[in-house]
Amino acid sequence: MAFLTDEQIGDIKEKMVTDSSSLGKLYRSKKKEYIEQNVEHNEVEDYLSEGWEKVKELKTKWKIQKPKLHSKLFEDRIWCQFYELGYRILNRNETLKLPFTKDSKDKQQIDVLAINNETAFIIECKSAEKSKKAPSYKDYFDAMDLRLDGFRKAIKETYGKDLKIKYIFATNNIRLTEDGEDRKRLDDMSVFYYNNNTYDYISSLIKNYKNAAQYQFLGLIFKNEKINNERIEIPAIEGKMGGKIYYMFSIEPELLLKIGFILHRTKANNSEMPTYQRLLVPSRDNKINKPKIS
Repeated sequence: MAFLTDEQIGDIKEKMVTDSSSLGKLYRSKKKEYIEQNVEHNEVEDYLSEGWEKVKELKTKWKIQKPKLHSKLFEDRIWCQFYELGYRILNRNETLKLPFTKDSKDKQQIDVLAINNETAFIIECKSAEKSKKAPSYKDYFDAMDLRLDGFRKAIKETYGKDLKIKYIFATNNIRLTEDGEDRKRLDDMSVFYYNNNTYDYISSLIKNYKNAAQYQFLGLIFKNEKINNERIEIPAIEGKMGGKIYYMFSIEPELLLKIGFILHRTKANNSEMPTYQRLLVPSRDNKINKPKIS
């Protein structure tokens, strides 16, 4: 029996954007730290009294702007990060709501929903203006636990049953204690905790690894989880050296990226210490590739 009605599926898809041109415009808008709009000349003073500022005088209007609230800015940064990772099915704005039971009244607003042909991420964003210790999220997490299964059913019915779905709890300037009860609750629900260190790390991956960043990202998010049931067979030559057996094989880079994971030496991987690999520095990479002249 279907979990959603055709009307509910249509409502979800209506709140998502898939067109590349529209996504590009949204990305450029969300990348900015200001909200911008054009208003009539006779209305501009009212806006200025509410914290807006003039940017440019147009023929019949004024272009004005106002800094985004820290919460909105954080949600937009997370949205942009998933766009930069290659996700091309994303929610338009904060009006998206996902059902979690068959009762049409039972639905929750979603901050960011990012989907591609293999994975889907539901991201809840919590932000503070200044760094602070997190309050107790016990009641919130208890409610979340009851809703996660419904969210997964809603996404699978709308975008495909083979999607690997992950819920992310993302915080900005809010510190959850590493060994606290709330972190344990997230682990018990298989929810990934995405803090400032994670955001900075993923941004570095995108900057330095370009298209390969998505694979490293997935390795981090789905650590210790089986991603799919696809069987991979690779011909190999067996050899022996120093009393040890080794295997030599050739593999396509795209396939290796999907099954391999580099544990970088960053704050985002502190729980995995000791780590061994520094992040790639493009300038150093260019020097390595440059032939030496003797």
